[in-house]
Amino acid sequence: MAGLSRRITFAMLVVTSCLWGPMTTLATGTAHDVASPPAVAAASPPAVAPATLPPAPYAAGVRDDTVTVGSRSFSARIHYPAVPGSGGPDAPIAPGRFPAIVFGHGYQASVELYDSTLGDLASRGFIVVAPRSGGELFPDHAQFAADFSLTLDWLEAQDRMTGSWLFGTIEEGMYGASGHSMGGGVSLLAAERDPRFDTVAVLAAAPTNPDLVPGLAELAVPVLFVSGSQDGIAPFATDQRPMIEALTTGTVKVVLIEGGWHCGFLDSDPFLGLGCDSGSVDRATQLAITRRALADWFGVDLGRP
Repeated sequence: MAGLSRRITFAMLVVTSCLWGPMTTLATGTAHDVASPPAVAAASPPAVAPATLPPAPYAAGVRDDTVTVGSRSFSARIHYPAVPGSGGPDAPIAPGRFPAIVFGHGYQASVELYDSTLGDLASRGFIVVAPRSGGELFPDHAQFAADFSLTLDWLEAQDRMTGSWLFGTIEEGMYGASGHSMGGGVSLLAAERDPRFDTVAVLAAAPTNPDLVPGLAELAVPVLFVSGSQDGIAPFATDQRPMIEALTTGTVKVVLIEGGWHCGFLDSDPFLGLGCDSGSVDRATQLAITRRALADWFGVDLGRP
């Protein structure tokens, strides 16, 4: 990595303080060489309110649907901007066209465990589709990544289909990929293979098979990494840092939540907490920081306020 000139923005967020800058920036922080991001260190600034978000312009609707393209079919949970004053299951979708985000769940994690985060994105003007594929005991990561692309195919078809509840609602050409853990790695794999994805934001991204790292050198879209300093399942140093170092073009931002943990990105622990880790930050604070990071990131890259 010697001589690497690309630089990233690295923001250490200590959860007892509010380090957010203006809405036009992701967070306060300084630029560091990709090869040597700053060491994780504890800090104790004065306690202030955690990260907060401005009011959302829409209610959040949610609907389960089936994505079918050719012979491939899988169910998905869709969060979308709903008419203000409505919201909830099958609420009427708000008028207008909206950017779309495909979100990949973590290994053996149900898509419902991300409802609060994806619902927040929906209330800010994004249609977020979370495929339920990839839920096998031994998931095929390549197929899961292909399902991200099939989801875009399906959305574009629904946008043009008279009678579809998504008719005339998709802002084609404005697509993001996102995901947690396995789904985070798969979202990067999908963006490597499908140039329609304009931006990527990952939460505690985990390695994939096939290995996503070699293809990152050719990935030129902006990428956001949100990680926890106490992640015991997909640690930053061993899992996300090699990905960051492999990204040689485009914009990269890293938000490392001090005290953050792997399962802190979920609304609750699956399997009664078995197989989960823990961290010194509480779940509500970690989710608030995560939602702010995603809203700011996609708001800039996909043109939403």
